[in-house]
Amino acid sequence: MTYVAKPFVAGTPEALVIGQTVAAFAENLESEVIAPLLPKYGLDNIDPEKWYPHQSWFNVLKDLNDTLGEGADSAFIAFGRKVVETAVMPPEIQSIPDILNALHAIHHLNLKNIPEEEGYQIEKVTDNHY
Repeated sequence: MTYVAKPFVAGTPEALVIGQTVAAFAENLESEVIAPLLPKYGLDNIDPEKWYPHQSWFNVLKDLNDTLGEGADSAFIAFGRKVVETAVMPPEIQSIPDILNALHAIHHLNLKNIPEEEGYQIEKVTDNHY
C-alpha cells in the first residue's frame, strides 16, 4: 500500500519531530509571525535535543496557513532556509545532488515514529535535472 500524506496531519499519532527543526521555525526571518503561535500548541521553550509531537508542529503550520493564507508563503520559505542550516544530516553530504539523494533519509533522521514510506522520492533525469 502506498503512503499518501494528508495536509497538516502527522504520519502517525506517535510521530515526533526533533526540537532543532521546531526551533528553526521560531528562529528565522519571519519569527515575529511564527513565534507567537508556538505556545498555543505547547511548543514554547524548545530544547533542540528533545522530541516533540509532530502533530503539534503541524497544528502551528496549519494555523499559520489558515491565518495568513498566501501571506504564509514567506514564513514557510524563511523556515525552509533556516531548517537546512539546522537539520540532522548524514555526514557524507557534500553537494546539492547529495542532499537531493538523501532527502528521504534526512526526513527520517529529523522525525521518528513515522511510516517508512513517508518522505521523499527523488528521480534523477539527467546530471543536472532531478
